[in-house]
Amino acid sequence: MVNENFFNEQSDGTSVKIKFYKDYIEGYLFKVLMQFGGCMVADLFCGPGKNGNADGSPLILLKVAKRILENTALSKKHKLLTIVILFNDSDKQNIDKLNIELAKLTYPSNIKIIQPRSNEFSNIVSEIAKIKTSMPKFFFLDPFTYGDIQLAEIKQLMEMQFSEIMLFLPTFFAYRFITSPKNPPKLVNFLNNFTDKGVYGYSNICEFNDSIVNKVRKELKIKFVQQAMIDVGRTKNSLFLITKHIKAAMLFNNIFLKETYDGKSLNVSEIKHYEKNLSLFSKSTLLTTDTEYKNCIANFQDRMLEKLIKEKEMFNTEIIEFAVQERCKPMFAKEALLKLKKEGKIRLEYLEPTKTKGFYISEDRCEQKLCKIVYL
Repeated sequence: MVNENFFNEQSDGTSVKIKFYKDYIEGYLFKVLMQFGGCMVADLFCGPGKNGNADGSPLILLKVAKRILENTALSKKHKLLTIVILFNDSDKQNIDKLNIELAKLTYPSNIKIIQPRSNEFSNIVSEIAKIKTSMPKFFFLDPFTYGDIQLAEIKQLMEMQFSEIMLFLPTFFAYRFITSPKNPPKLVNFLNNFTDKGVYGYSNICEFNDSIVNKVRKELKIKFVQQAMIDVGRTKNSLFLITKHIKAAMLFNNIFLKETYDGKSLNVSEIKHYEKNLSLFSKSTLLTTDTEYKNCIANFQDRMLEKLIKEKEMFNTEIIEFAVQERCKPMFAKEALLKLKKEGKIRLEYLEPTKTKGFYISEDRCEQKLCKIVYL
């Protein structure tokens, strides 16, 4: 049960999380509706809809969905656009409050809200898993504690066709007690369930989050598990995207890279400071001069070189995929390859006679195998 005062106001950390969700769901809805004409979005720890005076994830979703459905490019492509929405929260008081908020809103008939539920997470997952539809499905999971969710339940959702998950985990509240001589059973269960190292002396929260990413990738056999740490100072929790699709992973990465100041996390105090004190310089200019951010890029390029040496040869699509998995833009990989080519350390082999220039390392080439990079 969530503390009843939790939703009385929206914290800075929650504000950054909600904005990230808003930016992602906006990009997701447009791309999915353009291709399929319809989708389902389920917010399974939805809360009361409001955090004080600020909109929570349910109201943000409805506002974004309404705006996206007004897009003329979408309506020209599909005559019947549909967004099916399911809200659930195990706390019935939250659902009662959400219903009050929903009653105040007007939205078009092609936004179809299933009657909000008040089920335990495991029960609603079992119910959803029985739905037989080829419609793309997006699940937003924002549990109050790390013990509210199991990896097996996430796996069950991801086994559905065209599904992806954005998961918020209060990872810091697990990480800070790892070194305790008497770990509670719930914590031990979470560590064994969600990390590839279990109860272990992690050197920092970044290593802990990476352990979660590695476990989810391995257990679910999914290539793309993206992570964005939200750094509030004393606490550092994380958003994860679990998806089968590289373009979804790139969307997540691009939102993260747009907001990060060091390439490692979303630093809430820096984001708020920048919002209040707009610089004469663009965000991208500030990033290119930040030492920590440049170090992140250099470290990625070192890892990419190690992988290329190990594999001996990689296709352009494999290098793009590696960059995306590492939470980097493909152009950072291209920069490293340009240097290697100048040093005579790689050879390029082209697969199509009409495409024989460059590396073809870019987001728009992620599904086009055009070039093989061979390490000499």
